[in-house]
Amino acid sequence: MINWVKYGVLVLLFIGCSESMFSQSEYYENAYLEIEKMLEGKKPLSFKKAVYEVENAYHADTLDEKGFNQKIKSYVAIINGWIDQNYFQNYLYEDSSDFKKNAGIFQIMTDTIFIGSQKAHTLPFEYDFDDFFGEYDLTKHFVSKLMITHTGNCHSMPYLYRILAEEMETPAYLAFAPNHMYIKARSKDPKIGFYNTELTSKCFPVDAWVMTSGYVSVNQIVSGIYMDTLSLEQSVAINLIDLAEGYKRKDTLYHDFVIKCCDLAVKHYPNYANGLLLKAETMKEQFEVWMKNAGVKFPSEMFVYPDAKALFDEMEETYTKLVELDYRNVSKKTYLKWLEELANNLDKYNNQKITNFNHK
Repeated sequence: MINWVKYGVLVLLFIGCSESMFSQSEYYENAYLEIEKMLEGKKPLSFKKAVYEVENAYHADTLDEKGFNQKIKSYVAIINGWIDQNYFQNYLYEDSSDFKKNAGIFQIMTDTIFIGSQKAHTLPFEYDFDDFFGEYDLTKHFVSKLMITHTGNCHSMPYLYRILAEEMETPAYLAFAPNHMYIKARSKDPKIGFYNTELTSKCFPVDAWVMTSGYVSVNQIVSGIYMDTLSLEQSVAINLIDLAEGYKRKDTLYHDFVIKCCDLAVKHYPNYANGLLLKAETMKEQFEVWMKNAGVKFPSEMFVYPDAKALFDEMEETYTKLVELDYRNVSKKTYLKWLEELANNLDKYNNQKITNFNHK
């Protein structure tokens, strides 16, 4: 188990699992089944539970679920304390409670919260610029890592926000931009409506900022690839792709499991670009392995095998779906430039209708 408390400080302590009765694949199969039960209506949908299952599988069933949940509860308690001590001066709409809860979540994630006037109760979460895509260390994406180190990225920080919103029973939604994730919420103030929350830059950017990436088309917005709100079902489903990505780091024979995760994810979120892309690329890799094992040079030579032909056809259909959705890849350099555009132009892209709201 992970011991969350040692000498009064939160730490991660992973215990070796060499003597475990479970193989690595079984940890992942168990996590898959838990998420599948939620998506198929056999268990209640829970984004927090789905996130935990993914991270626990990667850590070979050593993540203390009680400690994970308790840390979330402690954040909720701090947020509620902040809410009790602050009020909005001029927000008179019927969703004021939800608006305030979202403000409290934003506050705990982006600023220091004090007990009284002196002792710091919690510190803000900061962006981790080291391996922010998790290319070398997948735990860079993890909520458990974020809660311990208070550093995270555009994956773990929106995930934590979404978990806290779920725990506080207030509407807040994950949304995608190219290689990026952020939060959307809605105010019943007609002057505000839907508004964006960007945790990496600690602000409320307008939609125009997302469009400045140059990789967001009208077709992508209409299809729901980018800038749309994810339902709870869709939010749970995307964890299957996180699960698949973790499995790829653990097992060289990953193709079947990864494709199974992708299939279930896109069943419940048909236009999930990352799920479709991972499925297509994994099928391509699997087909290439079959070609190598068969000793052939051209794909058409494999079509005499029904399974190979079916795999190739499904791969092409999946790539075609991505083309129809107008999906395009975004480089790391472009992504960083896009984030810098926001950080350097807050006056231009920040939603003043949100930031000018006074509270005491």
